[in-house]
Amino acid sequence: MRGIRYLSAALLAVALASVAVADPSPFVAPGLPAGETASDASSLMTRDLVSGVGNPGPYYLRFKDISPVGVIVRMGPQRMARDQYQVNPGEGAVTFTDPLPTGTQVTVEYFRLPLRSLPNIRSSNVASEATIGSFFAGDLSALFHMTTDPNNPNANFLQSGLKLSHSGGDFGFDAAVMFSQATDPRAPFQSDLQRLALQSSGQQHTDASAVKLNASGNLGFAAIKANYTALGLGFAGAQQSGFDLKPGENRMQFELAPNLQGPLSLKAAFTDWSKPSAGQSKRTMTYDFGLALAGLPHLTMRRTSLTDTQGDHSTNTETDLMQVDYQIAGVTVQALQETTQVTAPDGQTHEQVKDHMHLQTALGKMNIQAVTEAIRQGEDAGQRTTTVNLTMPVSKALALTATSFALDGNTDSRSRMQLDLGWKAGKLGTLTSTWMTGDKNGVAQQMVGLALTVEPLKGLSLTGRIQQRIGDGLMQTTEAGTQALETVGVQEVGGEWKPIKGVQVKFAQFQNPLDKKDCPQLGDGSYSLLTWQASKQMRFTLEQYDNPLDKERRLQAGAGERQRIEWALGKRSTLSLEHVVNPLDDNRRIQPYSADTIRLTLPLGKYDLTTGFSERVELPTQRNILTGELRVDGPFGKHAHGYIGAEFGLLGTADRRDGFDYLLRFGLTSQIDARDWYLDLSGIWRTTEGSDVLFSQPKTRYSLTANYRW
Repeated sequence: MRGIRYLSAALLAVALASVAVADPSPFVAPGLPAGETASDASSLMTRDLVSGVGNPGPYYLRFKDISPVGVIVRMGPQRMARDQYQVNPGEGAVTFTDPLPTGTQVTVEYFRLPLRSLPNIRSSNVASEATIGSFFAGDLSALFHMTTDPNNPNANFLQSGLKLSHSGGDFGFDAAVMFSQATDPRAPFQSDLQRLALQSSGQQHTDASAVKLNASGNLGFAAIKANYTALGLGFAGAQQSGFDLKPGENRMQFELAPNLQGPLSLKAAFTDWSKPSAGQSKRTMTYDFGLALAGLPHLTMRRTSLTDTQGDHSTNTETDLMQVDYQIAGVTVQALQETTQVTAPDGQTHEQVKDHMHLQTALGKMNIQAVTEAIRQGEDAGQRTTTVNLTMPVSKALALTATSFALDGNTDSRSRMQLDLGWKAGKLGTLTSTWMTGDKNGVAQQMVGLALTVEPLKGLSLTGRIQQRIGDGLMQTTEAGTQALETVGVQEVGGEWKPIKGVQVKFAQFQNPLDKKDCPQLGDGSYSLLTWQASKQMRFTLEQYDNPLDKERRLQAGAGERQRIEWALGKRSTLSLEHVVNPLDDNRRIQPYSADTIRLTLPLGKYDLTTGFSERVELPTQRNILTGELRVDGPFGKHAHGYIGAEFGLLGTADRRDGFDYLLRFGLTSQIDARDWYLDLSGIWRTTEGSDVLFSQPKTRYSLTANYRW
């Protein structure tokens, strides 16, 4: 692979010669949407359409082991925020923060990795809800849901049912009846759970139905909410269908809130959960009382009774809560007391009392917050925690923050006092000095430190932190043995520099850095990233690190680097070269391998032709694989987009080739009509002969999956 590195050097020389006249505008790779930059991974972009089935997911993509870089999720034309979903690159799955309503469609754009990204034949989902007509003052709908999973046949299920719903005016309801059947190749249409139940009970079948009833409305004198859900023992795919119960479980809930005029508010709620097959049940009754008079404290009282039954034994829990919220002389106060009494099956009683108070006030420009909480059990004094925070501006440029924390318990005792003085030096930056003293179970703790954020020059920003910590309880292992460190010094410096247009440098140097839990990590390391937009057509990236920090700011042992050149040769032509040693994954953890990759994308009429070659060496075993690929992407008709590609690999070690791997890929995404019907077809034909260096699957494997989604 030395030739690739020599070619990289040659391309870099060309870029250096042309930088004086180049226009360093943002690099846009041919074939990518406007505004999107090329992924840092050697990859090809893929678009998948995901249809919601009423739950957060996970929703599986057409490929697994995808690049963690450059995933984009859109609902219609709107790009979803990153905190609205999570991506599992290894599983090729997207999980949403909130349930994705049935029928809602989102588009997922991601990059597949050559040879590594295999078709995700984990499962296929079909879910639909079609309105039949209006009956009994409501709409009657037919429900259908099917999931198949070749890798886990016990997860296969088929569901169907009917739902009657009505909304409008002051009252609404929906009632659904569903039937489900799991499949198992050893006993068709019968799951392991069903078979065990049949063997133990002697019955000929198990209940595979589900009932779900919901009602809410205002009856004039009160607002009510009620629901009932029951799942048979043989009901499959409960969570995939939006049920928050497991097979064999039943639940009934009822809530009543009288419409009272004036300062009073009342609410009563009842919940009954049971699993008859296991002899389990939980019954909860809650009463809420509120009183809010103008100018007087607001009072809230709640009583909760819980009966937990396991077979012939029951545990009763009674909880009483009283909370008072009020303001007096500019002080906002919240005080509550919660008493919990538990009666065990043997008749013994245990009591726990929690007292909590929160105060907040402002004295001039000074803000004060104080929180105290005490927990005691029976005659045991329990533990008490107290936190006080004070923020006060000293001048226009200076601000003082003081924090006090104390915990006093039977087995744990801690205290801490911390002062932070911050100075804003105008546009230059900020300087914060910190002093802390404390005690942890009799061991004295101290810390002094400085934190700096400064912009001395245009385009240059620096951050730094220095701390001296005593009594952190850290242990260091040397040849002489393990010993406690009395003093730990923390030094961190980093920054970002844009010396000229098109060049960006990020760097960091650290010794005993602090993780996200504010605990020093023994060791030192460094990180640097250079990005150079040499011209409209060329972009160069150089990343180097030694003992880098992961996403939790924990030190990783090892060194690595990444060199990448991207060159836009034409409107839809791209050449990329990449060399990596111990690259970082999505969690910024070191992966023990090195690789050299070259990839070329060229227009072929209305199609895109991609060819590439790479060598990957596993470290430290020196096991390697040489791979090549050839792929064509493009439109098929007016409403379809597809691809066909071939990849091959030689498996073995540095001095021996003892295996051969090759595969054929194909895929098609077609919009059957102009609205909702889509057909996705993808497959793989693969065989591996000889070596088992990188593959644990059988020597020959054939797999094909088809998904119909609407």
